[in-house]
Amino acid sequence: MESKFCIVPPDEGEVQRLNVIQCSGSVQGWIENVMAPLYDNPKALFPVISSFASVLFKPHDLTPILVDISGVSSSGKTSVQKACASVWGKPSEYISSMLTTKIAIERMAAFLNAFPLILMTRIQRTIQKRYSRCSICLARVQAR
Repeated sequence: MESKFCIVPPDEGEVQRLNVIQCSGSVQGWIENVMAPLYDNPKALFPVISSFASVLFKPHDLTPILVDISGVSSSGKTSVQKACASVWGKPSEYISSMLTTKIAIERMAAFLNAFPLILMTRIQRTIQKRYSRCSICLARVQAR
């Protein structure tokens, strides 16, 4: 698709993010392989539809929304995130890690503008591991 607009990312991180947003495959293939399996699951369907809708908020002067995909382990949270990301590009490259600084997340959101910012959900397990390591370290320090 040709465009008369040119996006000039401020640094290499944004260049990488911009290159992830791309078209591939067919609409029919995406509907059959991604969307159709979700039709009977409104909890999974809502975030994917929200991913599409995100670009409509700004032109219609609507307040952006936050969609939290949470649940028990192995309930399909990562699969739903990948479906949301597949609306805009390759999921493995579009989804960002939440294990970064607040400023980095703000910069990503600002650069994406109306496109959805999808942050990895595996943070809970990572935080638990970090806290358990910290607890062990602190216990050792107190014991000395």
